[in-house]
Amino acid sequence: MSELKLREEQIVSLLSEEALRKVDASILSADQINSFDPTPVTPSVPEYLSVRDVSRLTGLVPQVIRRHCANGKWEAEQVAGEKSTWRIKPEPFMKLSNWGTFLRGCREELESSKKLADHALALWDGEGPVDYGPSKEGANE
Repeated sequence: MSELKLREEQIVSLLSEEALRKVDASILSADQINSFDPTPVTPSVPEYLSVRDVSRLTGLVPQVIRRHCANGKWEAEQVAGEKSTWRIKPEPFMKLSNWGTFLRGCREELESSKKLADHALALWDGEGPVDYGPSKEGANE
């Protein structure tokens, strides 16, 4: 008998039935192992940034950002003509130290917008306001 099998039998004899069930439950099946995705979950990156987004990221005023877009400094396209907004590719800005903070802010804005939409729909349907509990600011008051 191999040393590994001998040790396994010694350990099994020392464990209670409940402990053995917990060990069995914690062992991953082959399907679970094969379905494991090791790629880390990354925050979703927007396809394009607005002039306002780039301004928040870089600290540059919108006028300068528009000029850089027009001069081709960043990969960007103007939507619907000369006097309209710019859609700017995010890749050059993803290296900035405040990129993660920017994405978190975008996510928070999205969640806030969803809550506002839920609230408006509830009022529209006559269900009254939606209560999400105390806000982060109100929790310290």
